[in-house]
Amino acid sequence: MKKTLNFLSVLFILALAVFSIRAQGINPTYNLVAKNFEFGTINDDCDVLYFDVYLQWTNEGVAPNYEYAGVHLFWSFNKNVLTGTWPPAGTTSNPDTTEFSFKIVGSEITNSTLIPRSPSLWTAVSPTADIMRLSINTFPGYGNGFAVPSTFPGIKVVRMRLWNKLGTFNTATLDIAWRNKPIVQFATKVFAYVGTLNTEITTPATHTIEYNNDPIPSNCVYDPLISLNLKFLQEGLYNHMFNLLLRKDTVKTYLRNATSPYQLIDSASGKIDSVNFSCNFFFNNSSNGVYYIVVKHFNSLETWSKNGGENFLIGITHNYDFTASSSQAYGDNLKLRGTRYCAYAGDITQDGYIDGDDFSILDNDARLFLSGYNLPSDLNGDGFVDGIDFIIGDNNWQYITVKSPLNTDASGFKFRNNNFIEP
Repeated sequence: MKKTLNFLSVLFILALAVFSIRAQGINPTYNLVAKNFEFGTINDDCDVLYFDVYLQWTNEGVAPNYEYAGVHLFWSFNKNVLTGTWPPAGTTSNPDTTEFSFKIVGSEITNSTLIPRSPSLWTAVSPTADIMRLSINTFPGYGNGFAVPSTFPGIKVVRMRLWNKLGTFNTATLDIAWRNKPIVQFATKVFAYVGTLNTEITTPATHTIEYNNDPIPSNCVYDPLISLNLKFLQEGLYNHMFNLLLRKDTVKTYLRNATSPYQLIDSASGKIDSVNFSCNFFFNNSSNGVYYIVVKHFNSLETWSKNGGENFLIGITHNYDFTASSSQAYGDNLKLRGTRYCAYAGDITQDGYIDGDDFSILDNDARLFLSGYNLPSDLNGDGFVDGIDFIIGDNNWQYITVKSPLNTDASGFKFRNNNFIEP
């Protein structure tokens, strides 16, 4: 009898050992959720999108634990929500260009070496898709990962920020989706330490996104009251021989009341197309009324629409073409190049005058042969400050000024600091 009990005890101990070994080899299961999508404002209404990514352990009591090893995150999305040039420059970590930024702005993971890294925006292949990506960080090694919680909602792996620096997101659907297996390249992967082994436990069926895919969510009102299709040319960028702009470039457009004191009512930013010279602008804070259209570009002269203003109606797209005639600008303040009219180039200081102050900067920068992107003194936008820019500036620097009802007396003459300037 005693021998039988000893034998049963040995069997029981062996069974426990086998169960323990098997339990150690059971993969943890999980939920991976992108959620809490919200639009916000940095410089313009609805120009930034935030969202969180949560990871939760879901088979506690079956698998002994979930020791985090890492995640590799990919989403496809509709790049047309962005207003900049695609693709952005390269696939480098933390892209932060003049047009948009995609960055990690938060995490509940306390060890920074375990947070995913190198956020980037680019176009993937096999299959082709425009994607947002976060790379896996260094695997920590068994025993150095953290325990993924089983309590809802899990742990916030990252909080992401997608910033459209050129202004409000376009009214296109985001169409965000996990990029999952069976895609081989650029697919989301999840890793855990099972026993002591780093193991891929990816299960695409548990990857979800909580987003209703409206163009703009309810907390971000984007129902343009006034829309404007604008044609506009910047003198320095315009090649009249080929009837093209050297590049697409951003302008900011304002609506001002057509009666004194010409109050600023609304503004919008956008890129003038290099081929058709047009851009659509949407104004959310305007109502039916008569407004002046005011256009500003970072090294061109501020230009107002013709005297009297334009009648805008809610729900109707207003078309305005500055390029057709000098009379389209207040005081005929446009320059003819070829057959089209352009805003004067050369207001480098953006003080409303093309004068000696601008010419001095241009002269110094040309002597230094400065190069770079979006240099105010690079009037023709080729990336270099040189003799071509000097010629453009030299032709315009004799006190060409903004012409508007704000700086014109009854006689039509211009004044600067109460001093007379030739019209």
